[in-house]
Amino acid sequence: MDTTRSALQADLVAMLGAMRDAERDLFAMVPHATRETPGTIGDWSPKDVLAHLGAWRAVEARRLEARASADRPSPDDPSLDEPIDESNAKLQARDRDLSWEAVVVAANASVDALIMAVDRSSTDVLCECDDGSVAGIGVNGVNHAVGHLPEIADLVAGGVRFDAFAREIEAVLRAGHVPPRDSGTILYNIACAQALSGALDDARRLLGAAFARRHDLADLATHDPDLAALGGELSSPA
Repeated sequence: MDTTRSALQADLVAMLGAMRDAERDLFAMVPHATRETPGTIGDWSPKDVLAHLGAWRAVEARRLEARASADRPSPDDPSLDEPIDESNAKLQARDRDLSWEAVVVAANASVDALIMAVDRSSTDVLCECDDGSVAGIGVNGVNHAVGHLPEIADLVAGGVRFDAFAREIEAVLRAGHVPPRDSGTILYNIACAQALSGALDDARRLLGAAFARRHDLADLATHDPDLAALGGELSSPA
């Protein structure tokens, strides 16, 4: 570990490293015949999903670099107020014709770019709450992966690998250096992934940790379809 990093920087980088390893392992398990087949995961191919993850990480890295240097964000990137479906469609159209190999290279480079952006950013920049840098790293980095890697794990029978990734992220967040707003969100989304996979005890434990960090998530959980397997165990706070 780079000893010049702050505790927050070190934990963000550790999570991005764990995410990179899990992503590489799971996408490497996708059969060659399936990699570019539309409709494999929703309307998308596995290649589309990997390109999507990498594209948003690269966007987040550029946003963070701009914020740290007080520059304007790149005009070629989606704006913060653009509807997410429009942004996704533009990024997918841009990357649609890339080869699998090119997408893998770009995805890996996007992790490097985001790590460098974290290293160049002060704690104040990383903890800005008005537009949410750390939340952005969660949304476009680790938290984004938590949303999509279970789909790949289901496709390739890679649940054990995803579970190992989830435990790594939980261990990093347990240190308490990532702000509760963001660590709570990540833990909540891991809990949802575990509930959908049938690992209900893990989901319960993770939800408890998430609610301790963000009390508002307890109300969200009562009507979250991803947590339906927990039935009546969840109730709105008084």
